[in-house]
Amino acid sequence: MTFAHYSDCDPLAVGQITAADQLLPFYVMNVFGHIKFMAGIFVAGIFAASLGTVAAALNSLAAVTCEDLLVSGMEMKIPAGKGALYAKWMSLG
Repeated sequence: MTFAHYSDCDPLAVGQITAADQLLPFYVMNVFGHIKFMAGIFVAGIFAASLGTVAAALNSLAAVTCEDLLVSGMEMKIPAGKGALYAKWMSLG
């Protein structure tokens, strides 16, 4: 949609934006700027996507660290019910 909207006029070449990665925010403000709260919803969507990715990465890192550090490294026997609890505490840390 962005390509079709700016097919006859390149905002980067005209000087409305200074970098190519500013095109999507410029498009949102240009097309949907008259709608109240649209910029906030756009930013909230970006933050929600990034937080979901970071949370998944932290959880997987904590689980692998718990398995490698506690089970393999320190040779602890972790019950099945406690493994998730230890991983949650490591993720918090």
